[in-house]
Amino acid sequence: MSATDIGGKPSFGFVRRQEIAPTPAPVTSTGFVAWIMQNLFSSVGNTAMTILGILFIAWVLPPFLNFVWFNAIFVGADRDACLADKVGGPVGACWAFVTGRINYFLYGQYPVEERWRVNLVWLIGAIGLVWLLWPRLGAKTSAGLYFFIAVPIFAVFLLAGGALSYGLVGSTFWFVAFFINAVGNLVAAVASGIGTLVSLVSGAPSPIDGAFITDRLFHTAANVTSARDSLFAVFGPSAFWSDYGASAALVLVLAAFFTRQSAHRGRTLLSILGAALLIAGFIRVTGLDVGLPAVATNLWGGLL
Repeated sequence: MSATDIGGKPSFGFVRRQEIAPTPAPVTSTGFVAWIMQNLFSSVGNTAMTILGILFIAWVLPPFLNFVWFNAIFVGADRDACLADKVGGPVGACWAFVTGRINYFLYGQYPVEERWRVNLVWLIGAIGLVWLLWPRLGAKTSAGLYFFIAVPIFAVFLLAGGALSYGLVGSTFWFVAFFINAVGNLVAAVASGIGTLVSLVSGAPSPIDGAFITDRLFHTAANVTSARDSLFAVFGPSAFWSDYGASAALVLVLAAFFTRQSAHRGRTLLSILGAALLIAGFIRVTGLDVGLPAVATNLWGGLL
């Protein structure tokens, strides 16, 4: 402490020659305790909800753990291993059954020697899913084309094997039939709703009957599908390529419409056109036969 005269008046000052170490923040303002106080006990309502949540967890967690772990059966030769009267105590989850049948849960009855094809489809699907969902990975348009177009087509050829019928790929016919069916369902729903409303208001049966229109729409959709089957049965590959060209053109028109205000419209359309040409080249070279043994779809099952 020192004293000086400034302007004839005494002045006292304190001069610190060494810094004092900073004091730690209060426990209730930082760290885990602070997070609990701010998020779980910040008000009467939050405190009540926190207590109820703790009680609920205490009520649910012990029986859950008993079922999935403490009373669970992990090893067993047959079903007797998971029967309480055979074990002589409470029995939880029968994991022995799950581990014993895991391949059936994953592949169904898909031939054992061909399961590598299923694994490969899962792998390429997982790559596409990560590509789509990971924000740091760019080229999302290409990712969408890969996941929604290339992967399903590749999966069909890989899983089915054998020589696919050209008639299976009548996408334009399928789209038309699907659209007509959708309109038929919409008409049926609207007519049913209006009829119900009229009945509630008037108390009399509704004169509106959408079945007349709906039945004819469904009949038309069935005729479109039948025409596709007949066309492909007669003309085979020729009908397929006509349908494929129409389908590619339809996709390009829809993409042009939905991306009309996009700065990447040209690149998107070129990507779609390139994908269509690559798929066409693949089909032309392979003739819809990739040389793999055919596996009927009734053998597909499980997670597949």
